[in-house]
Amino acid sequence: MSNFRNVLVLVAVMTLLVHCGGDGSTPIEADTSVSADTTILDTTQPPVPDTIEPDTRTQPDDGPPPEPPPPQPTRYAADQVLSSLTPYVVDNLRAIHTISANWQDNVFMKVGASTTVSSGNLKCFDSAYVDLGTFTHLQETLDYFMDGDAAGTSPFKRTSLAAKGGMSANWAINGTPSPMDSEIDAIAPSVALIHYGTNDMGQGSTVQSAIWKFGERMLNLTDELIDQGIIPVIFAIMPRGDKASADHWVDSYNIVNRGVAQARQVPWVDMHLATQHIPGFGLAGDGIHLNSYKLEGKSRPCFFTEEGLQFGYNIRNLTNLQFLERLRNTVLLEEDAPDEVWTTDGDGSPDAPLVIDELPFTDLRDTALSLHSNLNTYTGCDAQQDESGSEVLYELVLDEPTRIRAMVFDRGDVDVDIHLLDESATEAGCLMRAHQIIQTTLQPGTYFFALDTFVSGGQPKPGEYLFTVLECHPDDPVCDP
Repeated sequence: MSNFRNVLVLVAVMTLLVHCGGDGSTPIEADTSVSADTTILDTTQPPVPDTIEPDTRTQPDDGPPPEPPPPQPTRYAADQVLSSLTPYVVDNLRAIHTISANWQDNVFMKVGASTTVSSGNLKCFDSAYVDLGTFTHLQETLDYFMDGDAAGTSPFKRTSLAAKGGMSANWAINGTPSPMDSEIDAIAPSVALIHYGTNDMGQGSTVQSAIWKFGERMLNLTDELIDQGIIPVIFAIMPRGDKASADHWVDSYNIVNRGVAQARQVPWVDMHLATQHIPGFGLAGDGIHLNSYKLEGKSRPCFFTEEGLQFGYNIRNLTNLQFLERLRNTVLLEEDAPDEVWTTDGDGSPDAPLVIDELPFTDLRDTALSLHSNLNTYTGCDAQQDESGSEVLYELVLDEPTRIRAMVFDRGDVDVDIHLLDESATEAGCLMRAHQIIQTTLQPGTYFFALDTFVSGGQPKPGEYLFTVLECHPDDPVCDP
């Protein structure tokens, strides 16, 4: 669990300047002589001047205006390739960046497997074969990171100790030192570009069974980087053109990746979305790795021309450089956050459940912080489990039949179970429950998910959990129980 606290409190200080004083005129002696045909004047008042000077004295008021509310965490939209940089996210990234003064601002590290190791990924920036096309504004950012010293070479060209073909997220953070720590010691980076998920699908007896460890490991990897003051940037995995059963789970692995990034309010790059419009999703002939644009028989993955951007590595290299520019502008150059915040309605209470207003949906909460414990034994599901710990409620309204996959990820001693309820949101209204996953087809209507703390031997097991809900792949036969 990360001990880093990433909330910055912005305090506006106002100074009241109070200027008090008279009108600056010279006192006039009163004429005390009285004439029989004159009216006695009130000499206690000063004579009225020909022109009236404005009163510049400060008037009493109700005090300084109220302080603006602190920035709020944001959700990451499913239709954005580059996740939003809102005031909260930018403040969070700046806070991470200030944890350690040991890292180089213009050096990033690569953390991943074969698509990260490939010569098509980033290395071409450190060559004579770069064509930015219409993206010439990225030249300054390219030059900035080209000047970075990654153990004697540029971070673009560097062969990372934390990237190896066929490996998973678990490999990167295991060992003493781990591959990730070895790379950090070697090049002192301030940013980490992370790409895992494809090989992680094979880390269990099934693709489904492997996803639980994947969620835990991605949270651990991300938290380790944050605790050291290194900004993680998490990338989506690509479609699986080699195996349909694996491709059915790509969206589920990606909602975990996006969920981890959103949970920690660090950058997310949706490569899966970025390649939806190009031929074959930018995949090479093996259906797993990316392809590159070729000119006169030579691979040119750093050509961002119209022709070049019809290929996978060209898209990946462009999105890499685009997000590096956004990070440099907001974190290092301290420009204003460019994006608006987008939050979830509700607070998870029975009176204001969190609203699932789009699919896919992801949210991270902590049941230890919930003040509500109204659901204890889910009789509608004939369940005997003691769920008398605190819970968080989510509301889902459907207008048409929908095949859904809902999952919950927790770590360590935390035990948060998932319950699907009907519109009554009661124990008797329980439709399905599970320790980790619910897959079913729901008819139009209103439903609730209760993320509830399991109690073992009278001891509640509350804590942090990651909750995800998405529509199943249309061809996935496993989604229905």
